[in-house]
Amino acid sequence: MASFVRKLIGALVLCLAVLLALENAEELKHSVRFTSDFFIPGWKFETPPIPLFFVILVAFVLGLLYSWLNGLIAIVAAKSESFFLQKKIKTLEKELVDERSSSARVAEEPAPETANSKSEVSSGEPPPGVEPSP
Repeated sequence: MASFVRKLIGALVLCLAVLLALENAEELKHSVRFTSDFFIPGWKFETPPIPLFFVILVAFVLGLLYSWLNGLIAIVAAKSESFFLQKKIKTLEKELVDERSSSARVAEEPAPETANSKSEVSSGEPPPGVEPSP
């Protein structure tokens, strides 16, 4: 449905552009000349007469080319960032798996016995070398 609406809007815009061109065909037949002296005395550049329609067409095509190149650069930058982030995700997932496996090994190891085990402390007797409190 969205592509149909897009095509319909495109067709309407094209029809309006053709209608506008037909209405202004007489004005588009005028010619223009571009001149420049490059700020150097004796040097003068002048183009032959160029139809106004051709100048407008060239400006339009250059605008399309500029927009396309900007879009292409944005797409390449987004894909590059996506590739970098996917690589970073894989690295972080690997680190997470390594950390989980090492913490599982630590949890499975028995705790070393100390001189003050729970059974000695819970008997109510003070540990050796500590005086009982009154």
